[in-house]
Amino acid sequence: MQLLSGFVFYILTMNAIATQQLTEIPFVLNKLELENELAIMDNGEPMAIMFKIPKVKSGFDKTIKFINRLKALIALNEMRSEAEARGFLSDEEIETEIQAARLNG
Repeated sequence: MQLLSGFVFYILTMNAIATQQLTEIPFVLNKLELENELAIMDNGEPMAIMFKIPKVKSGFDKTIKFINRLKALIALNEMRSEAEARGFLSDEEIETEIQAARLNG
């Protein structure tokens, strides 16, 4: 969860533009060139991140793979938080689930 917390903090320290400014492509590209990354805001709420991709041969592919891994990590952290909020199973409940799966599997 520390990575996720760090990620959220990083977004909050990033420069931001409003969705209405996305129609001003030269402005957005110039700001991106200066800042390297931008948070896209909709009514004051972050909705997307825009950042420059490294100018190396596999920069785009590696960036997409990293983004997909990050999205999976965020989803995993969310599932863990939801499970923790519901409460954990006791050892007895886990054993019952295992036995049921073996009978049905």
